[in-house]
Amino acid sequence: MTSASFVKKMHDTLQEEQIRAEQATRKPLHDAKVTDAGGPEKWLALKSLVAKSASEINLGLEPAAVLAYSEGGLDSFTLLNRAADKFVQASFDAANAVISCHGEANGTFLPRVEGDKLGYSWEKATRASAAVAEVGYTGDVITVEKMSEILISSVIGL
Repeated sequence: MTSASFVKKMHDTLQEEQIRAEQATRKPLHDAKVTDAGGPEKWLALKSLVAKSASEINLGLEPAAVLAYSEGGLDSFTLLNRAADKFVQASFDAANAVISCHGEANGTFLPRVEGDKLGYSWEKATRASAAVAEVGYTGDVITVEKMSEILISSVIGL
């Protein structure tokens, strides 16, 4: 016959494994819900902030030197610096809440769930030119405000 302490130890171990397995199953579902709800919200906030900031930056500038913001539907926008002929285009993939950027800022804002909130990190922070952008946020969770600053500063040579 097996000892009672062995049986209890095996019982407790199986119970812990069961709890970990349930948590491992629930986390992806939880993260998907947070991403599905927060992704479009963050995207709309980013579009709004970039458009508003471009408008504010343009105040008092000659028309030929302004930033031009244009939407390409619900899932993309372009920001153009007419004076320097630089642009960045951002697009949103609703299936995974990824925001891809092309032009002067080539990279991706990747969604990251922390608790019940959705954040983003910036990956491949390089400019279209050979110069490396000075935005070392790869892996760090950044705000929508910082996301807009990355995009806007990419078209205005700092």
